[in-house]
Amino acid sequence: MPADITGLLKSRGPLDAAYRAQILHEIALSQATMGGGFSLDLIKCFNTIGQTQAVALLQSLGLPVALVEKWHASIQQLRRFWDLGSDHSALIPCTNGVPEGNTFSVVIMVAVAYAWVHSVKALAPS
Repeated sequence: MPADITGLLKSRGPLDAAYRAQILHEIALSQATMGGGFSLDLIKCFNTIGQTQAVALLQSLGLPVALVEKWHASIQQLRRFWDLGSDHSALIPCTNGVPEGNTFSVVIMVAVAYAWVHSVKALAPS
């Protein structure tokens, strides 16, 4: 995993990431250069990841196709409902989002971060 991905992995916790980000910001300011980054919002991010895109991303990173397809099949019956105060909707079929607490969902989040870092590095000067 690239060193640019922090906060999710052993010895790359949130505090380490915050200090590293501060150092990088200070260096960029002192050298009048540009920098960039992003943070995954763990409260909302699981609900916004497209399942089809997640499958394609996992397969592009080399995870076994059979394993990825088995995971995808396991969430095909995913249903959600709206909870607004005391009002609840009926169950709604869902093709967007991945279940929180699911091991593959965490792998997908790391894969999204990895893909983003890889894409930015390919497009941005070093």
